[in-house]
Amino acid sequence: MRRRMPREGLGTLAPASLEPGGFGEFRIKRVNAVYIVFSLSFGYLMAMNDPGGSSLDLLPEGRRQVLTALKEAGTLAAEEIAKTLGISVSGARQQLAALARQGLVEHDRLRDGPGRPRHIYRVSRGGDALFTRRYGELAIELLAYVQAGNPQELQRVFLERQRRRVRDGRDRLEGLEGAKRVHELARILDQDGYFAHAEVLEDGAVRLVERNCAVRDVAERFHEACSSEIEFLTDLLPGARILRDSHIVDGAPACAYLIRFPDEDSTSDNTPEER
Repeated sequence: MRRRMPREGLGTLAPASLEPGGFGEFRIKRVNAVYIVFSLSFGYLMAMNDPGGSSLDLLPEGRRQVLTALKEAGTLAAEEIAKTLGISVSGARQQLAALARQGLVEHDRLRDGPGRPRHIYRVSRGGDALFTRRYGELAIELLAYVQAGNPQELQRVFLERQRRRVRDGRDRLEGLEGAKRVHELARILDQDGYFAHAEVLEDGAVRLVERNCAVRDVAERFHEACSSEIEFLTDLLPGARILRDSHIVDGAPACAYLIRFPDEDSTSDNTPEER
């Protein structure tokens, strides 16, 4: 179940107003509310980081055609879908039944005369999510406005997101220590879309690997996303020494972190990425 974002820590929220001048044709006057919009965009970005295609392409062709026809028309009965696509009514019903099992369409019963009521189909919320979205572009655009108006505000936005993630993570990690704590943290990151896992190395260190950057579009534009990730790990692994030895935005196939706890002997060299 998705956790509701805690309200504390956001400060006083006020509508953002854009005025001519500054970045492009606008200048940020008040940007507190941008954090809310950015948080929503970030959430969608993590779930649906779409570079230009859509998840609709993963459906079999017949279901894709039916779902697209419904999207274009709004609502249709099976008979109308059959006529639109040039297929049999039974074929349309089969595709609709498959889409309904996947939660991609829903229907209302319409009784417009004697006999059995007709089913009028429409795209469900889940089905609508398969069509192309541009949430990543929206998040980047909003952050660019914030950065242009007040660079310190941009840092605060990432700090607030980090604090929220830390608060949520602490509930899951309570009572866990060492490698067990890192393994549970990996599960949290995996559920957030990072394709994360942890492994204990021969020398006792733990390597945390994220094979997907759920916020890559943002991270490539704003380095604060990556630095806040280090701080997020540091806050949830108190006392640990954390070294990032692989970075997706630098062209590596994964982001990887070498984690050592205070009771481990370590000869690792200090680097700017180590805490």
